[in-house]
Amino acid sequence: QKLRFLKVFVWGEGYLRYKLLKDEIRRVEVGLSSTDDFVRAFLAEADRVDAFFKPEFQDALDHTDLLVQRAADYAGSDIACVSGLASLSEALASIVRKLQDLRDFASVNSEGFRKAAKKLDKRTSSDRFSDLTTRQLPCRRFWHCTEVDAAVSACQSATALLDDAA
Repeated sequence: QKLRFLKVFVWGEGYLRYKLLKDEIRRVEVGLSSTDDFVRAFLAEADRVDAFFKPEFQDALDHTDLLVQRAADYAGSDIACVSGLASLSEALASIVRKLQDLRDFASVNSEGFRKAAKKLDKRTSSDRFSDLTTRQLPCRRFWHCTEVDAAVSACQSATALLDDAA
């Protein structure tokens, strides 16, 4: 329930289709599918989520770099107008919100994948959880939030520069 609260509505199609993986686990349980079939579905779903995340994140990083550079240029100039300062501050706040949404997206999906892998092991007595969560998922960009945190930190530093310039 808590994870649903963090979802960004307009990105609905990009999120993990958890029910699909649960259905695949049920098929494994009743013998209609193999554990390998589940792993293929799991990895295909991870690739699909990552394919959604990568361009959204790259776009946010590109905007972050541009805004941080503009803030540095603006803070270093002798000419500062209040409206320019306000609009740059608003743009930085907006990109921070998007980055936080991306972090939530990554977190919700990572937790869903972790739960699906754990459920597979519990329901089928397989031993795939460790391989899936320590070897397979870390290859996907959404699995790592440190880049998002670094971009948020850069925006916050740029905002502080603007505050000092005001």
